[in-house]
Amino acid sequence: MKSLIIPFFIMLVCILGFVVYKDTEVKRQQELNELMNEVNQTQNVEEMDSSFALNPAQTAEK
Repeated sequence: MKSLIIPFFIMLVCILGFVVYKDTEVKRQQELNELMNEVNQTQNVEEMDSSFALNPAQTAEK
């Protein structure tokens, strides 16, 4: 009986460690995706602002 308990707990610790590792990896990926989305949104807003600023100047020249 004791010979089965020790390998069982070793296997349980390994599985738990793997689950924690994967959970941490998923959280890091989510944070990275959120950061990339923020950067893209900021770039899109800046592009829209710059194109809006150019349009009135272009129409004034004509």
